[in-house]
Amino acid sequence: MRFSFNAIGEPQIDRDLASMFGPVIGAIQIVGTAVAVAASIFLGIRYVLSSVEEKAEIKKKMIPFVIGVIIFYAATGILRLIAKVAGWF
Repeated sequence: MRFSFNAIGEPQIDRDLASMFGPVIGAIQIVGTAVAVAASIFLGIRYVLSSVEEKAEIKKKMIPFVIGVIIFYAATGILRLIAKVAGWF
């Protein structure tokens, strides 16, 4: 990311670079969503077809999966917000 300073000394982000991040973040979010949906379907089918002991193991695996999905969407949301804010200035 390229920074420059105006006459007052405040940093400014290059607008072209900031506007480029929006589509890149969108593409990453689409791929991440596809992976999350596919993994959810896979775990759901495994859960339905498994025995009682295996269901308990699958439930244990679901907790890190859900936390990972939340972290992924939070990170891409924050990056998208930063790209929008950088494009305003």
